[in-house]
Amino acid sequence: MAALAAHPYQTLAALPGVDAEEIAGLPKQATLTTFRDVLPEGRLRVVVQVVVRGMLGSARIWAKGFYLLPGAQPIPATDEDLYEFF
Repeated sequence: MAALAAHPYQTLAALPGVDAEEIAGLPKQATLTTFRDVLPEGRLRVVVQVVVRGMLGSARIWAKGFYLLPGAQPIPATDEDLYEFF
């Protein structure tokens, strides 16, 4: 997450809205998804979500994210901000 947050606003703004990839080499199926939204005030929201699928359709989900304005430092997203990603 820190490496992603270190990128400048323009680089992050150019990311696709959603980018998902399967994580190979794990005993269970896992997906890493990056979400990038441009909010109405021009602020970016970047969220990284990991979903590990279990038995009988269960899953464990983790998500972390941050907000960024041009020329500013990233602001961590709160658990409340990330609710829709769980």
